[in-house]
Amino acid sequence: MILNNIKLHFIMFYNKIKFFSKEEKIRSIIIFVTGILFLLGVYTISYYVIMYVSTLPIIGTIFMLKIIALLMLTSFVMLAFSSLINSFSTIYDTGDIEFLVALPVKLEKIFLTKFFGTYIKSIWMLLILLIPFLIAFSWIKNFSITEFFVIFFSLMIKMLISVSMGVLVSILLSYFFISKKLKDISVVAIILFATVGYTIFRFTEPEKLLNPDKFQELIQYL
Repeated sequence: MILNNIKLHFIMFYNKIKFFSKEEKIRSIIIFVTGILFLLGVYTISYYVIMYVSTLPIIGTIFMLKIIALLMLTSFVMLAFSSLINSFSTIYDTGDIEFLVALPVKLEKIFLTKFFGTYIKSIWMLLILLIPFLIAFSWIKNFSITEFFVIFFSLMIKMLISVSMGVLVSILLSYFFISKKLKDISVVAIILFATVGYTIFRFTEPEKLLNPDKFQELIQYL
């Protein structure tokens, strides 16, 4: 089933590219080149940041683990909200949903196909940001290819759990409320959540950790 979904989305992507106009092809090439440069930039920055933190005496390794844990937790929460929004437009508000339901196809297959589409739409940007970071981290720590793929597989499973939670929430909300209004409500809720989170983050004043006078407090925290 998973392979069929991958094949289906690959065919959809191929057909979309196949019928591009000349302007769309030029725009796609520009976007592709920009994306490659962006990936190289993310990798370079990640490499030097990880290298610098890893060379810190005593707390380098511990601090690096704290950064990775915070990164994974933040991405998990962001992905849950992202999948919540995407699931409304992918599963409920699509124009082909009535046509698909009318076909002699099991609802489970339709849902799994829509769920896979939600998964791809939710993770692609986050994956682009995290893969260069993981490559740089694995290179500096001298991980083998097997260890890198184990980390990558674990990351995909973590994303699957996060997306599943977002889709589950959207199903529960759509069961009790009108789905078209839920998207606007969810966007407002995410904006408020992000605003409150950023305000709390600023009140903690994390830049004080760079102050040498606070070094002893940082050691006690770690």
